[in-house]
Amino acid sequence: MKKQSVIFLILVSFTILSSCYVLDDSNNWRLYCPDFPSVEEAEKVLDDHKELLDQMEDELLTYGAVVVECSHGAFIDIRYPGLSVKARLLEILDEAGAREEGDGMFFGIPFKFTNL
Repeated sequence: MKKQSVIFLILVSFTILSSCYVLDDSNNWRLYCPDFPSVEEAEKVLDDHKELLDQMEDELLTYGAVVVECSHGAFIDIRYPGLSVKARLLEILDEAGAREEGDGMFFGIPFKFTNL
């Protein structure tokens, strides 16, 4: 029982700590919550670029993008079906100029990919 409690506490602690930074699986950049923009800013960027996001969904490259809130701000999570489409996703983002401010940015907002 004690061992299970310790494992549970470790898992909860890891989940809380990992939600406060973005670790992209392709380039291992990190941004910490205090450096993130507000939820409103992230939502505005998603709204401003809805056509691009819809295009990626229509091509079955993503399952959508959501704003994820952490303790001091927010980032964008683009959910995609697998590594076989990631190169095409990056190509579309680059063609649209989405990553001009950095590989881990979506029009100035930190983002990460989640492979579902």
